[in-house]
Amino acid sequence: AAKNFEQWNNVRTVPKGALVIEAEGYMWAWDFKYPDGIMTNNELRVPVGRPVHVKLKSRDVVHSFFIPDYRVKWDAVPGKENYIWFYPKETGEFVITCTEFCGMLHSNMYGKVIVMPEGEYNKWAEENKVKGGSV
Repeated sequence: AAKNFEQWNNVRTVPKGALVIEAEGYMWAWDFKYPDGIMTNNELRVPVGRPVHVKLKSRDVVHSFFIPDYRVKWDAVPGKENYIWFYPKETGEFVITCTEFCGMLHSNMYGKVIVMPEGEYNKWAEENKVKGGSV
């Protein structure tokens, strides 16, 4: 049991230098807020090669934030902040979905992670920060 607890702590420990992004689930979408105020809907843009720490919240019912390609899944619960983290090692687009039945349009609650080269990500972040922060 002690070894299992040690492994659990390793899995739940967010690496230093992770990009922190807030995710809020609601019927039936995901909003993402970046440290510099950029906000996106159903589209999580991140740089390749840097850990990503996603703080999870829900504004209405229980949702479950799942990125199958990264094998990470955690519940977003009203009134509570949870988190997951993942490490994008290659560029591309990856599915985000809700795996907790959350109402009539649950099956429409999906988005994508867009993993970009660091230079492209920095350019995107700078361009959208200047526009006032909403994408």
